[in-house]
Amino acid sequence: MAATSLLKVKSFCVITGASRGYGRCIAEKLATNLPKDSTFLLLARDTQQLATVKENINTLNDSVQVMYEKFDQSSLNECSQSNIRNILSKNKIEMKNFDQILIIHNAGTVGDLTKFAWEMTDISSVETAMNLNVTGTILLNAALLSEVRNSNVGFKVVINISSLAAVQAFSSWSVYCSGKAARDMFFQTLAKEDSTIKVLNWAPGPLDTDMQKQCRQSADDTIRQLCNDLYKDGKLVRCEDSVAKLIVALDNNTFESGQHIDYFDV
Repeated sequence: MAATSLLKVKSFCVITGASRGYGRCIAEKLATNLPKDSTFLLLARDTQQLATVKENINTLNDSVQVMYEKFDQSSLNECSQSNIRNILSKNKIEMKNFDQILIIHNAGTVGDLTKFAWEMTDISSVETAMNLNVTGTILLNAALLSEVRNSNVGFKVVINISSLAAVQAFSSWSVYCSGKAARDMFFQTLAKEDSTIKVLNWAPGPLDTDMQKQCRQSADDTIRQLCNDLYKDGKLVRCEDSVAKLIVALDNNTFESGQHIDYFDV
C-alpha cells in the first residue's frame, strides 16, 4: 500500500525562523503545495520581514491563511506553554479546524565559530546558542504538541531542520555540532515515544545563506578553507533546490519516523 502524502490534507503549519533564508523559502514553497484553508503561523524576531513573507505567500496562493508573530526562541519565556497558548488565541487558531499539524523547527544559530572548544568561556554566548538551538526548541515543541493533544487532529508531523554537523564533528564548531546532535536525538526520542507523530530530521545541505558567511570565518584553517572553496566554486546549495527535495520527501512519505535524511540522499 502506497504511503499517504503529508501534503494533501488541510494543515496548520508552524515554521520558526521564517523571516529569511531557509525558513522563508520553506514557507513560500509549502504555500504552493498545501491544500486550501491551510494556515501558516510564521515565527521569527523580524516582523518586518515576516510581513513580506506573508505578502509573498498571499501572492502565491490566496487560498491559505498566514499569521505571523514576533518570536525569539532563545528567550525561554517566549517558548512557554502560556505564551504559545496566547499566540494561538490571539490569532484565533483552533486545532480542531485542521486535519494535520505540521511543525517545522528551523530557527537556529551557528554560534561563535571563531573559537575552539577550550576557548568557550563566554557564558552568555554559549547559553544563547544552546537556548536557541536546543532548549527553546524542546519547550516550543512540547507546548505545541500539548495543544494538539487537546484536539482531534489526525496527523502530526514534526520536522527538525538538522545538519551534517549533527552526525559529524567539525573542528571549531563545538557548540553548533553539540546543539544539532542534541536536537536530532531529542526528535529521534520523540519518534520512539509516540508512533502517532511522524518525525523527520532533515539536513538541508550546505546552504547559500547568511549562516555560511559565518562558517567562512571558522577558527579551524581547514574548515574555513573548505567553506570558502564551496562558496567560490559555486557548490553551495540554493535554498530553493533544498526545499524542493524536502517537498519530495514529504510527498513520498516513505521515511522512517525519526530518520535523519540529508539533501544529498534524496
